[in-house]
Amino acid sequence: MKQETDTSGLIEKYIQGTCSKEELARVLSILEDPYHNLNIRPVLYEIWNSKLEATRQHEEEVDFEAMLGNVHHRINLEKGKWSQGQNKWKKVLSPLMKAAAILFIPLLVAGIWYFVSSRTPYNGTDSWITISSPQGSKIKTALPDGTTVWQNGGSIVKYPRNYTRANRQVILEGEAFFDVKSDRLHPFFVTAGNIRLKVTGTRFNVSNYEEDKNVSVVLELGSVFIEKIKMNKTGERAYELTPGNQFCYKNETQKVTVKQVDVEKFISWKDGKLVFRNDPLSNVAKRLKRWYNAEIELSDSTGTLRSLPFTLSIENETLPQVLDYLCQAAPLQYKTTFVKKDDGSGLYKTRYTIKSKN
Repeated sequence: MKQETDTSGLIEKYIQGTCSKEELARVLSILEDPYHNLNIRPVLYEIWNSKLEATRQHEEEVDFEAMLGNVHHRINLEKGKWSQGQNKWKKVLSPLMKAAAILFIPLLVAGIWYFVSSRTPYNGTDSWITISSPQGSKIKTALPDGTTVWQNGGSIVKYPRNYTRANRQVILEGEAFFDVKSDRLHPFFVTAGNIRLKVTGTRFNVSNYEEDKNVSVVLELGSVFIEKIKMNKTGERAYELTPGNQFCYKNETQKVTVKQVDVEKFISWKDGKLVFRNDPLSNVAKRLKRWYNAEIELSDSTGTLRSLPFTLSIENETLPQVLDYLCQAAPLQYKTTFVKKDDGSGLYKTRYTIKSKN
């Protein structure tokens, strides 16, 4: 009980911006550790409920989602003030922005929102606004035209500072789901690696992680026109997708495939759930690393473990619970080791090594 009280006090101090450097490191360590995901939830919801109680009588009058989207954009435009340090940040933080931070507490459980905030992700240049989401986090942003972007962990989204109806474009590194505001006269463009997408109003997912060595587009609703693909030998080609299609472009071979897929498997992450359908263990481990911001490695000298297929859904489970399931479903075992972080904090992180029982 005392530990829970101490944790609650630390998070309260973080919200108020009064944490010392040592306390801030402790808060981030607690939120980042997969072991604490379930244990810390009651603390977070207790803070959430206490803060919301003061405004509960006006709750029906407030469009919280729209407000948070507008706050996101306002914070983006204030990026210069963020870069001057935490003290300056506290001075310019308006009551509305403080309310936004409190309203995001439920997302902190699944996406470690405060970890994102502490890294001051909105660091746009003069011409582009940049939003970065560390591993283990998710960010939902409303663009000025009403387009909504869900940004997965380890991703970067850029959009022009002069974003207008006539200049609707973003650049993506990593993964994001787009719900594009319909405007047939003014297309919306997404540049992801070697491809560029053109849409007028639709819902789709784009994955462009550098380590994946491919660009994937999965369409939920509407249509997507992939109008630019860099191909050294054959020039540029174009593709049009219909709902349920997955477009995949291999960066090394420049090979393109288009096929029908289970859309939920590719977009459920934005709703806080991971879905696997006969996915090889190598892909499962890779997505778990991003989801939990954890170090996971396969001890697989023969290469047989990497191809083991798994079907499962993950929503509220901790990483150890997921690994326990994998070890029950297949002849696997895992061990944990603690290694010092390389950020100079003196803190340790957990490394999970999966290997065969044989």
